[in-house]
Amino acid sequence: MNKVVSPIRDPKSVGAVAPQTLHFAEPLALRSGATIDCYDLMLETYGTLKLTEKGKAFLKKPVSIQVVEDNDYSNAESDDDDEFGGGTAVADTELFAALKDLRKKIAKQKS
Repeated sequence: MNKVVSPIRDPKSVGAVAPQTLHFAEPLALRSGATIDCYDLMLETYGTLKLTEKGKAFLKKPVSIQVVEDNDYSNAESDDDDEFGGGTAVADTELFAALKDLRKKIAKQKS
């Protein structure tokens, strides 16, 4: 490997793309028995990950984590809320009344 050409940055790219051209002057032997005398290899990198101190600590002593899987409810036959009555219970009636009055007041101002 002889030379790395400096990266070119594309301003329209989603990330920092840094294409590089690696020039190989040494012959490359192929399985077929043929050889390629010299060639250029294009590489693109999309940024660099940097390891923080917390990341280093995690690698030294990993902990288990839980990931919640997204569920697809588009084909659900019924709405589960109907099974529980779907009522509107109020825990704090005074707060609910105050918020309701405030909402009416703001609605009149905006009308």
